[in-house]
Amino acid sequence: MGTQLDSDLQRRLRRYQKQYAELKNRIRPLGFICSGSLVQRHVRCGNPHCLCSRDTNMLHGPYYQLSWKKQGKSVSRFLSPEELRLYRQWINNRRKLMAITDKMHDISQQARDCLLPEKAIEKKHPARTSTPQRGRRSR
Repeated sequence: MGTQLDSDLQRRLRRYQKQYAELKNRIRPLGFICSGSLVQRHVRCGNPHCLCSRDTNMLHGPYYQLSWKKQGKSVSRFLSPEELRLYRQWINNRRKLMAITDKMHDISQQARDCLLPEKAIEKKHPARTSTPQRGRRSR
């Protein structure tokens, strides 16, 4: 029966390794990554004679802005249409990368649980039923 468990364990580990390798291959074609968010803005120009100062339907734009955190502070930059396409792709690449690494983590946890089942851990280190209280003396 022990060899059956060993072969089942080996089969499951090979399956996890295959899934993990497939995920690694999905990372390879990703290009640059960028954190942050893209925002579309319509703005007033500040000229009191412009229509935008009197009518919210006449605001200038759309303008696109990239915002991110740098050393704990929010930073933002307006983007040209070319930069917008570039950063949109980089942000999308980051989302894909994060989704892939989350799946890689899940598979790693499954492999760990396969090698270290909870019952084996519990037998080695049973949970305490009561916690000793410090500073109290029995009388």
